[in-house]
Amino acid sequence: MRPALHIAPLLALPADIEELRIEAAGEGFRFVDKLITEWHSGTNRFAQAGEIFLGACRSDELIAIGGLNRDPYAGQAWIGRLRHLYVRKSERRSGVGSTLVRQLLRHAEGIFHLVRLRTGTREAAAFYVGLGFCPVQDKAATHVMLRRQSLGPSVQNLDLCSEGSSDLERRFASGGLSQLRANTRRIRT
Repeated sequence: MRPALHIAPLLALPADIEELRIEAAGEGFRFVDKLITEWHSGTNRFAQAGEIFLGACRSDELIAIGGLNRDPYAGQAWIGRLRHLYVRKSERRSGVGSTLVRQLLRHAEGIFHLVRLRTGTREAAAFYVGLGFCPVQDKAATHVMLRRQSLGPSVQNLDLCSEGSSDLERRFASGGLSQLRANTRRIRT
């Protein structure tokens, strides 16, 4: 029987983050290196309002990490970004990644109306689509999710897949939330 999964906020980088960094680098992923560098320099410690960095452990072993930031590429406080999600290869397809992302998204409720991310692999893209993210053509994001809990029941994630995050960001910025809701109702009927 597998030990229970435990997910908790990380307020400091655990010592075994180095093991994740080595494994990720071996797969060609450098974002764990970036995470560690930014953490040590103080550039990003997931410490701004609404941000969180989580670690997932089985027993005392760190098996996954992931964070939620204010999106530094969007320039809007209501746009969040999933960052630095990495799951040990031996733990993939066990539900760890999905559980971690869902917990990050629960944390985003009431804080971020739109959550974006960037991924570079087909496998990760399929993973995020399976969790409800929509692929978009955007310079700073490959996938987005409109947080309908933050906006009310009439806004769903349906037309986001056809619109793209830049269009949505312009609508929000110009006060077009009512138009967004109207378009969503029109598409649903």
